[in-house]
Amino acid sequence: NYLIFFLTFYFLIIISSLLSDYLLWSLKSSLFYLRFFLYFLVICYLVENYAFIFKYLFLTTFFTFVLLLIDTLFQFTFKFNLIGFPVKENVHRIASFFNDEYILGSYILRIFPIILFCVSLFKLHKKYENLLIFLIFFISGLIIILSGDRTPLFLFIIYLFLYFLISDNKKNISIIFLSFIIVFSSIIFINSDIKKRVVDQTIIELGLSNKKPGYFFEKKGLFFFSPHHEKLYNTSLNIFNDNKYFGVGPNNFRHSCENLKYKAKSINHYNCYNHPHNLFIQILAECGIFVFLLLLLFYLYLIKYYFTFLKSYLKNLNNFDLSSIVLIISALVNLFPFVPSGNFFNNNLSMFNFLCIALFFSYLKNQNIINKN
Repeated sequence: NYLIFFLTFYFLIIISSLLSDYLLWSLKSSLFYLRFFLYFLVICYLVENYAFIFKYLFLTTFFTFVLLLIDTLFQFTFKFNLIGFPVKENVHRIASFFNDEYILGSYILRIFPIILFCVSLFKLHKKYENLLIFLIFFISGLIIILSGDRTPLFLFIIYLFLYFLISDNKKNISIIFLSFIIVFSSIIFINSDIKKRVVDQTIIELGLSNKKPGYFFEKKGLFFFSPHHEKLYNTSLNIFNDNKYFGVGPNNFRHSCENLKYKAKSINHYNCYNHPHNLFIQILAECGIFVFLLLLLFYLYLIKYYFTFLKSYLKNLNNFDLSSIVLIISALVNLFPFVPSGNFFNNNLSMFNFLCIALFFSYLKNQNIINKN
């Protein structure tokens, strides 16, 4: 089923590229997208044949996690990180080893569920498992707050809430919630830069304040995330209206949005960038309605799986293993359609998404073998 689904998706995005005005540029993204399916198969093979791989997956991700914690705290304190990358002036964000790419919060959001998944497999004593889960959540929230990345912070809260609903230790998660609120409030109170970035700028860009964020507002009232994002989404929908079935081609938003007809259609709500900053809107504009419906179908499958688990949990049926649901929540959060996001065809984002999905499917298939090992 997954093979049929992926190949359908793959051939549709290739057709979209072939019909686009920027064929070669678009084919770079669509034709070689097959690498992610091969990546998926390799992970499934490793999980099925080498159960000990989870030990090494845990060690590498946890080492990276701890290293990023140390470097983030160091950079936050001394304004430069362990290898000399400085904090940029007037940016109010921590990037750690990513330097001028502000993806620290996004990276932590994607790596900590993998660590949680591995911890759940090790069948530790409940006391130690709860302690580890608390530390992982607490440290993740701390790094995301210090990074100044607002979308990962919002998605982290959603992850916590979804995890709380299915957790068999609600006391532990409640303590995490409370600790998170106390630490967040303390940092906001102590550090004016993070307050400006996470609180003040968000209020202004949503249109909830009379202050202006430094660029022109074409309308009064609320904005969809920000004037910048709202204009990108309007441009994307204008592009989709002219290319409903197959879009303008993967990764072609950056070229198509420069077309003057889209600017003329909505002069006050027009913007152009490398991508629309929303996964589902990007797919609509670049790949058309058919690929959009496939992505939506997959997301609805994830939602259905989560609520089936939740229903089973509430009825105390114990039909599901908590290990798999950790990954499902991660996929739900990573693909959440109602927040700004990176480029759908970005290599970094796609690698994490396919890693999460591959671990989920291969774990379900080999659950008994893995648990024995």
